[in-house]
Formats: sequence, structure tokens, C-alpha cells
Amino acid sequence: MTLWDGPRQREAYEWFTVELANLRAAFRWAADHNDLDTAAAIAVYATFLGYWVQQYEASTWAEDLIEPAMANGHRRLAQLYTMAAVCYMTGRIQDFLNYADAGQRAIETGRFDVVRIELDACLGGGFLTTVGPDQCVEWARGLIARDPERSTYVTANLVFALEFAGNHKDALVVSTELLAAVETRANPTVLASALLAYGHTHRSADPTDAASAFRRGLAIAQANGDRQMESVHAMNLASLSVVHAAPMLLFSGLPSEPISTRAASRTCRARWASSPLCSTASATTNRPPSSVHSPIRRSRTRHIRRSSRPSHICVSFSATKPTSPSPESAPR
Repeated sequence: MTLWDGPRQREAYEWFTVELANLRAAFRWAADHNDLDTAAAIAVYATFLGYWVQQYEASTWAEDLIEPAMANGHRRLAQLYTMAAVCYMTGRIQDFLNYADAGQRAIETGRFDVVRIELDACLGGGFLTTVGPDQCVEWARGLIARDPERSTYVTANLVFALEFAGNHKDALVVSTELLAAVETRANPTVLASALLAYGHTHRSADPTDAASAFRRGLAIAQANGDRQMESVHAMNLASLSVVHAAPMLLFSGLPSEPISTRAASRTCRARWASSPLCSTASATTNRPPSSVHSPIRRSRTRHIRRSSRPSHICVSFSATKPTSPSPESAPR
């Protein structure tokens, strides 16, 4: 966790990916030999790292240990429940609710090891999509109250819960404060999460600013090997460009205003005319640059015309029963 919570976070993800087979073998050996200390430690931290690289196998390891951990009152039982609840990422909603509830009750007893807020933060998406935004707000605020010094790990979840609950004003304020608070943090995932929350709350009022946040978060996630953050940033950036009919939002340094097809065509032709490739093509074909693509357009037109013939003609032939030869045409 020390390596993950710092600028060398990518090394933690790369180590997990390379060592996954060894971790699996070590977990199975420890579990088969009743070494709950070793098996539970592997299951908890492998699930956490796997969540960020979209590898959810280790969540099932945590599930496998719950029964023996309950029987022995193992100190990591609350952590195992929490990590088993990551099963919501594979669509197991009811199991998620059961594990999350059992984990919360285990935490409240005070008999088990503390569940770090980073582990709990992995469950934000599950709460938001199952119990509803209002309860998700209570869950996030409860975590922040439990560990205020490390609240930035879960504040992005609070922003989304507030936004989905219809409290846009508070979500806007919290997301802006969160981004300012983590700008100097050395944890790339925390910064990418803050940028995601900021972009989401600003997507309607200032789509250009939101797109900038999503692009920045995407670049950070890609450089960091964080597939989870990479996926959600890419999805939000694409959604934003479609909603505002502004594909240029996908790219930095380009105008964000919607442009007409005709204007885009003129721009493309102008760039083509000034490119070295156009000069080469024009010299080869002895045609002006504007006509280089004309055969392609004509070919496409011919193809469309051929495919526009009524389809019932083919159906009538295939549905016609073969007729027997007439006596006049029969061979003699």
C-alpha cells in the first residue's frame, strides 16, 4: 500500500499484473494449509490492486475465506467482507449488498482490523447504483467522519452521490474544493478521481472546462496504468462530446464549438490541398487536388444503386417451388 499511495503507483499495478499467477498459487497454498493470516492478506490487497486494473478474480478469494475467518474470528474479517463486496463489478448485486452490510456490522463491533478508507472507496459505484444516491451520500459522509484526514480517497464518491441526488450546488462546491486539495498530492489515482468528479459537475455549465478535466484525467490514468480511471474518463469524454455535438472536445487545443458538416468538409479540403501527400497524388494523376477522391465517391454511388434493388425479387426466387418438367420437355 505504501508503493501504491505515491508517485510510483504504476509500479504497484505492474507488479500485480506480472505476479498475479504467483499470488494465486500463494493464496491457494496458504488457504489449503489453513494459513489464514497469509491468505487473507493476499486476498485483501490483491482485490484492491485488481480493482484499479479491472482484474476482479481476487474478490472471489476474499469470499472463499469468509467462512473460515468467521469460524476463527479472524482479525481481517471486516476487510474480507469489504473486498468480497467488489463482486458488484461483475454484476452480482445481491451478493454485494449482503457482503457490504456484513462488513459494516463487523466494523461497528470494533473487534477486527480497521478497514482503510481506500478499500471502502472501491465500493462507491456499487452503493450508487443499488441503494440510491441519498443512502450513498450518508455512506460517503460516514466514511469521511470516520477518517477525516484521509477523506480525499472517498470525496469523489460523495460528489457523484450529491449530483445524482439532485444536489448539484453542493456537488459543484465539493468537487472544486476536492480538486484544489489534491493538486499537489503524489497519488495519481486520487487526482484522476478528483478530475472525474470535477468534470462531471461542470459538464453542463462549462463543457470545455469539463472536457479539459476529463482529458487530463485520461492522460494521468494512461500514464499510470490505471485502467479503471482510464475507462471512466474515456467514457465521460465521449459522452460529453456527443451530448454537446462537439467532437472537437475529444482533442486538446481545438475549438469546442459545434461545426457544420460543410464547414468541416471545407477545412479538410483546405488541409488536404496544402499537404505534401496531395501534391504527390496530383502529380501522379494529373488532376487538381479537389478531384483526387472523385473515383471513390462514384464507386460508392454505384454500390448504393446496386444495393437499392428491391429485396423481394430474391425472396420470390428462393420461395418458388421447383416444377417438374412438362411431357413435351421430357427426354425421349
